[in-house]
Amino acid sequence: MKNLISLTLLLLTSFIAKANHATLIQGTKNSNPAGITAYYGTFLFRADYQQNQHVLWQYREDSGAAPLLVRDRFPVDVRADYPGVLAVVNKEIFYRSSISPAPSTYLPALFSLLPGQEPKLLNFNTFYGNNPTNMMAHQNKLYAVMDTSGLYRRLWAYDPATQVGRRVNDVYSDYVDYSGLTVMNDKIYFASSTNGYYPLAIREYDPATDQARTVPIEDTTLIPVGPFTVADNKLYLIMGVKKSPKEYKLCVYDGINPIKALVPLFSEDAPWGGHTGTDIVEFQNKIYFRGTVNNLRTWSYDPATGQASEVAALNSYDVTDCKFMFVYHGKLYFSAPTTFGHIGLYNFDGTHPPALVDSNASSPQEAFIFNDKLYFTAFAPGDEKRSLYTYYEPDSSAPSNYTTNAIAYPNPATTEANFSFILNKEEPLAFIITDASGRTAFRKPLALYPAGKNIITFGTASFFPGYYYCRVVNEQNKPVAGAKLLIR
Repeated sequence: MKNLISLTLLLLTSFIAKANHATLIQGTKNSNPAGITAYYGTFLFRADYQQNQHVLWQYREDSGAAPLLVRDRFPVDVRADYPGVLAVVNKEIFYRSSISPAPSTYLPALFSLLPGQEPKLLNFNTFYGNNPTNMMAHQNKLYAVMDTSGLYRRLWAYDPATQVGRRVNDVYSDYVDYSGLTVMNDKIYFASSTNGYYPLAIREYDPATDQARTVPIEDTTLIPVGPFTVADNKLYLIMGVKKSPKEYKLCVYDGINPIKALVPLFSEDAPWGGHTGTDIVEFQNKIYFRGTVNNLRTWSYDPATGQASEVAALNSYDVTDCKFMFVYHGKLYFSAPTTFGHIGLYNFDGTHPPALVDSNASSPQEAFIFNDKLYFTAFAPGDEKRSLYTYYEPDSSAPSNYTTNAIAYPNPATTEANFSFILNKEEPLAFIITDASGRTAFRKPLALYPAGKNIITFGTASFFPGYYYCRVVNEQNKPVAGAKLLIR
């Protein structure tokens, strides 16, 4: 009996040692964190604090998470329930809070904060309080979706250098949708109605010319209903058929030609989008998305073949309302039911069966990569609100044939970097930079590089802080040389 107990303890110890675990960030338990945003070697998010709901927090690897205080005493009030209501331009923090023009009256408004200073109200429209619902930083400016008359949501631009804010020159975008703002090739994309009326259209705004246009669609029966993602300098999005709630298509826009439908219509297997939301991610050179009406399935679209198919290895892990997907260190992370009776976080390397990341963290959302670690929000056992978790796994996404004949410098980089590599022979290559989630951040088309040493110089000021992979690939998309780069 004693030997049996010893054997049981040995097997249990072995299982625990091999199991994957996420760590709950101290101080964030049951605080409902959201809106994670990188901030100069740290990151910001909103969460509850004591009796205050939705205050601004800051996380540092050396000291952990704590509320960001003004004059070392007062937490920064962030009254925000929407996603995308926290952004950083240079060192200035922009966030949604509220003003009180009359007793017991609170109106959402846009504020900014510089370290060591008092919060500042950006007074675009005092009466209606702006009501910012989405915001993002781009080319040292803040772009925010805000009310202008209390009826319509429009896209505004604010320049911190001149402290001037204005509505962008887009007279047709009267009602910008909640699905967010996306940048591709320095242009901003969003879903919006025209002249205040539905249906929605995809608008393309060019900050360089201050002009906007409606992106044409090959199939005029389609309207945008879901999230966007950028992969390989193309915009992928979910579009639905007008007046048909069960018919959807995965579509693509290359920046030049009209939006094109890629995947034939599904009825029972429709890729859901919009506010019921499914993430669209790039994984192993394919586009992954999840959806259906009754039985959730994971699909992948292969740009090389133009074909979409179910991912058979993940079918038994799919269930309605599990729509979270993210790529970290060469693996696909997704939510699915566990044997413990809740929705857990799994990872999938494309070959082996999926592995459960953690048996405690439930219903994961809002993944974020910081200093080579994965952060996400989830429910701890017995909690009614979310907590912040972190997880690390060694990187498997760097190709095995990355050689010592390539280097990225300076490393870390701030405004500019170089990628140096050596070739044994003249060869046509494309230069690609991907972030830690596997998404393409920059791509230079195929060009002929001579034998010997080659150096490619590129700007990094517009990149979000974090780890990136620089690599050159041949005409068959096979990596020839690559190096890892940290951008701050």
